[in-house]
Amino acid sequence: MSDGNSVNDSCLLLMAHGSKNANWLLPFQQLANGLKQEVGEERVRLCFMELASPSLEEVARQLQREGTKYARLLPLFLASGTHLCYDVPAQLDELKKELPDLAIDLLPPIGENPQFAELLRGLVKQYIHPNGDVDPSQVNVPTRG
Repeated sequence: MSDGNSVNDSCLLLMAHGSKNANWLLPFQQLANGLKQEVGEERVRLCFMELASPSLEEVARQLQREGTKYARLLPLFLASGTHLCYDVPAQLDELKKELPDLAIDLLPPIGENPQFAELLRGLVKQYIHPNGDVDPSQVNVPTRG
């Protein structure tokens, strides 16, 4: 996609729901930062639907200022609900009017990816004891500090 003139012709936007709780935000920030280290700072951005910053609008404006032409928006949601069926498409329609030089495509939520669904199933299955009871000794769950 790049013509060689700009390192940021395209970008992947990760969108999480958002929360006022900084602990809730941390896993998403860690994911984005790890990806940035792997593929480049300009190739991945994180935004939040609500209750946290930066918003989709803030990141989109920044991308256009930096010369980005194309972005794909990957919702870090389990399924398509009201936000992804109505709210985000409305935001994208408004951004298209405001930022005509930046195209943003909305991808299906990560939870609808078959690989993610299989991974989640495997993780959840760890919590089920063969007789149907939960066996905590058989589950490798990180402790919270």
